[in-house]
Amino acid sequence: MRIIGELVALSTALIWTISNVFYRKAWFAATPFQVNLVRFATSAIAAIGCSLVLDRFHALCSLSRLTILAALLSGFALFSGDFFCMFSLKCLGMVKTLSITFVYPLFNVVIAVLLKGEEATLFVVIGAISVVAGIWLASWNERDDSTEPSRTTFSNGVIAALVAALIASVNITLLNSAVTLAKTAGIEGLFCIVTVRLVAAIVVSMALSPVFDKNLGWLRVPRNTWIVATIGGMIRLVLGPFLLGFSFLYTQEARAVPISSVAPLFSVIAGVLFLHEPVTRRTILGSSIVASGTFLLFI
Repeated sequence: MRIIGELVALSTALIWTISNVFYRKAWFAATPFQVNLVRFATSAIAAIGCSLVLDRFHALCSLSRLTILAALLSGFALFSGDFFCMFSLKCLGMVKTLSITFVYPLFNVVIAVLLKGEEATLFVVIGAISVVAGIWLASWNERDDSTEPSRTTFSNGVIAALVAALIASVNITLLNSAVTLAKTAGIEGLFCIVTVRLVAAIVVSMALSPVFDKNLGWLRVPRNTWIVATIGGMIRLVLGPFLLGFSFLYTQEARAVPISSVAPLFSVIAGVLFLHEPVTRRTILGSSIVASGTFLLFI
């Protein structure tokens, strides 16, 4: 049964890559916060609507308070991490952003060693070095033409991507905790966890709207931006977490997380085919090293 979880985790990586193709296309007429708010709102409404139609709210009542708390905290982390991720996407493009943000398993290893006292094996050391080297290669700023970002934009994008990676590691841990606590609730419980995360994220988004998006500018973004952000949100915020949570039911987090982190390899292909982004040999090599190093971290 473990192979089921691993295959589902791999499909999650593909799902996240596809969603970022849509987000990248939404930047032309909206800010990162506006895109975030649109996709959280539409995804939360869709998830709640499905629960109403399918009459699945009884599953929510079966969840423990600790499970709901973990899901709520995961939703807060989801909003924060995705905000920084989309800011980085606007600064760096999809290939470099995903190459950096998808090193979040490295932070999980650091937390395990420092806080849990786990042993730093040779594979962990080699994997950590590989990840750092991969980041350096993938984020190398070759400014040979006008399409490359300025030095300030580039630096801000890298910092935002690293912050997003750190938050993502916390988010994954919280999601896994919620799924583990609700294991007896099955698929219905998993969908309720996804819905609770979205509700928490949209509440935070609305609360911060007066600060980051005065005069409700997100309601006036072009129709095409709404459509693109909505489709991307459904893929990343509903389907992606559901698949990753489903993989936790069949395999360990230590296997599912690194498998789902191979999105940088998919992003290189998607960036070239759909977004026409310039991809250098450094980017391709860096993305490959990041993915390889991440796998080594969990051997």
